[in-house]
Amino acid sequence: MFKALTAIVALAASASVMAQGDVTLNSLAHDAATRASFNQMVKGHQLPAWVTTGGTGSPAQTVKLGSESWQVLSACKPHDCGHERIAVIWSEKKQTDVRRLLGGR
Repeated sequence: MFKALTAIVALAASASVMAQGDVTLNSLAHDAATRASFNQMVKGHQLPAWVTTGGTGSPAQTVKLGSESWQVLSACKPHDCGHERIAVIWSEKKQTDVRRLLGGR
């Protein structure tokens, strides 16, 4: 019984730690550590309200571009994912998106 209880507690703790590390577009827009960078990234672009107020998103996928690790984030408008989607390649280390590093606007 003790082993089963220990296993359940360990699983719950690891799930909680994983959930804290999940990066989404919504968390980029609202987290105190990334909000300013997110606002700079989207400056000059008119984003639909759902992007920052609750788009349907999934946790980031980490990819490597050269020697750098980047996170690919995507989201869509709730109940309209087939028509309204957004994707961003984000560097947590640099606090920017890949477009900024390539000289894009």
